Amino acid sequence: YEGKPNCSIRFNNWKGIVKDRRDGMKVELYNLQSDFREINNVADKNPTIVNKMIKLMKEAHEPSLFWDKDNTPLYNAPAACKYTGVSYKPLSKENK
Repeated sequence: YEGKPNCSIRFNNWKGIVKDRRDGMKVELYNLQSDFREINNVADKNPTIVNKMIKLMKEAHEPSLFWDKDNTPLYNAPAACKYTGVSYKPLSKENK
């Protein structure tokens, strides 16, 4: 199983989470000062903070040669093997 490409960021008392970047930058926003258990998503009530979180996430993002949210599967094993000089041999159906 391959995980979803997600990201999170903290800014002051705020925490922004994107659970699956393939579905756009849908940010969940939590005020950790009043909601440390991250129960109440307050993104709809704080669009300015959400936009700041998206800007910070995009600025901090470092693209990878081998992980691509638009690729299926997410991890590009042939590209990683070519880059490192390792032989790529996909698993047979019976070994998956």
